[in-house]
Amino acid sequence: MIKIITKDEIFGRAVAIELKGAGLDSEITNKSITPAGTVIIVDLDCLSDDEISLLKKSANERLITFSLFKGAGEFSRPFLMEDLIKRVSKLFTPMDAAQLPLADRISFEGDSVTVSGEIIPLTKKEAALLSLLMSFRGNTVSPEQAACSVWGSLKNTNIVNVYIRYLRKKLDDRFNCRMILTVREKGYKIE
Repeated sequence: MIKIITKDEIFGRAVAIELKGAGLDSEITNKSITPAGTVIIVDLDCLSDDEISLLKKSANERLITFSLFKGAGEFSRPFLMEDLIKRVSKLFTPMDAAQLPLADRISFEGDSVTVSGEIIPLTKKEAALLSLLMSFRGNTVSPEQAACSVWGSLKNTNIVNVYIRYLRKKLDDRFNCRMILTVREKGYKIE
């Protein structure tokens, strides 16, 4: 997310339009409080020195400053919008998505999942088991719960272990991570 902090609405909209043209979504605000991980483009003319110093501490390298009147900041009048967009774009490298946990990069499409744009085919049972684990994300799902939900039976819970292994091979091994965790003597979960 990109936040544009400015009191100059016209300039803020101009920056937002240029960012949109570069494929980047943004939001214009006049508040200096922003969530972690946000790229902040701040108008030094609209914040106090204390607010600027707090932003610098919290935003680190994701803070871009400009000033239309004070003549301070990375960008001061006159500056090329193109240079500002290039600077913002550098903060959004393809690695940003890759740094997300695997579970946050999964989207379901029928019997397959898409992970960061890559389609991973799954069987119906693998998709059902993964969907179950995702729906209980952060909580442990017992083999009995999984067997009953996916296979409609409690007779053979070993099949759950086999399908967990299949999912780990297709997802965990492929993306070099550990998404499906074993909770000893309790079951499986996805964080």
